[in-house]
Amino acid sequence: MFEVDPNADQQAGINLLFARTVPDGKAWKLVFDPNGPMHLPLRRCSKSACMFFTGGGTPDAATMKSCADLVAIMLSEDHLFLSYTRGGHSYGTAISLTLFKEAYAKLIRRASVEKYSSSPDKSPHDP
Repeated sequence: MFEVDPNADQQAGINLLFARTVPDGKAWKLVFDPNGPMHLPLRRCSKSACMFFTGGGTPDAATMKSCADLVAIMLSEDHLFLSYTRGGHSYGTAISLTLFKEAYAKLIRRASVEKYSSSPDKSPHDP
């Protein structure tokens, strides 16, 4: 889920641009996703925020694929640049994906442990 200003232009949605940091001699540089920005609709606005989210309810195959694609790119890149419009002006922010990657790894480990602990016939080392 991504949240932006509650006064964001809901019809304009948000744009996500991903990048990774790579060595460039003795320095570093950003390499942006060659697919360019990903445009997403704002799904709901309230007094406190406008939100984009995927899923909700019983997901269909297309929703599952879009969620999987978004997670995959967030795991493969280092930075997320999010932009939206409000009152005809563009606003943006840069977000490090490090915390997302750490939280996702913990979630996967936890789900794996719970999967095996709920099955008395299997241990975490069984295939």
